[in-house]
Amino acid sequence: ALAGAGHQVRALEWFELWSGPWGWAAQPVVRACGGAAPGWPAAIALLLAATGAAVVQAYRDAARVPTAQLRSRAATATTVASVMWSMELRAAKLALMEAGGGDPTRSLRLPPPRSRYLVVVWRDLLTLLRTPGRLGRAALWAACAAAAVGFGADLGGERRVVGLVVGLLCGYFAVGALAEPARLETDDVRRGAWSPFRFRTLMLQHGVVPAVLGAALGVLVAVPFAVHGSPWALLLMPLCAPPFTAAALYGACRGPARTQLMFLGGGSPVGGPGPLIFLAWYAAGPLISITVLAFALGHRVTPLTLALVSAAVTAVLLARVATAADKLIGRPATPR
Repeated sequence: ALAGAGHQVRALEWFELWSGPWGWAAQPVVRACGGAAPGWPAAIALLLAATGAAVVQAYRDAARVPTAQLRSRAATATTVASVMWSMELRAAKLALMEAGGGDPTRSLRLPPPRSRYLVVVWRDLLTLLRTPGRLGRAALWAACAAAAVGFGADLGGERRVVGLVVGLLCGYFAVGALAEPARLETDDVRRGAWSPFRFRTLMLQHGVVPAVLGAALGVLVAVPFAVHGSPWALLLMPLCAPPFTAAALYGACRGPARTQLMFLGGGSPVGGPGPLIFLAWYAAGPLISITVLAFALGHRVTPLTLALVSAAVTAVLLARVATAADKLIGRPATPR
């Protein structure tokens, strides 16, 4: 903050340059740029010594790795490589999560609801509370979204639009982190056999927790904007949560990767449109929601207009979620 305001603190600079390997590595660069780093040869010597010590210790520890763990890592690497060739990114993520033990969990209980219509919400909320890392990631992405929007607004012009798009993308990632139970449900549709509801209804109920918590995070990150004279942010940012939730649900119900789309279209000197078609199919949910919201917010619409736009986008995507959920379990799409 002091550096951004143009204030120079010698003691703080000295501490940063000698605080660890990150500062040692920066000293030659600082010196080459004309800065004050008189001890850069000693910093390089310390950096080389630390690197050598780390290499020696790694060489010693490598002999202590159990053979079973090495085989497990090799199997994980093979699985990830094979699914990456088939563009099954979700399968690659699951393989990495299984190898790493998944997110840390803690034991926690919530009183079960009396209504069966709240069971899915209760399970999703309990899952989120037992894996607080997901909520932490969502909060971090929400903070990044607010920072990107604020930074773009300060720059103005075309950079404002870039900051807005980046902020919306981070907002989608924030809500997507909260929608992990929906993805787990579609990883194996047999998990939903316990539910008395149709699978499409089950998937729609999975959107309640991400939408509500996403809107709450939107209110929190909008507080600095309201304090600095933009109170409408307290309404605009939460309204982005429902479309992002619907987009995340649609991504969860997308089904196996349709790699045949990559080979559509004729050839040309600059390549075919197949990869772009596949990308449009794979990221249809976030592409639609971010594009529409960016267009609306870029034209500085009123909160009422944005609420109508948000409701329309959410309704369209949720309709696609219901259809995709029916196809995922092999049922013909039926009117709701």
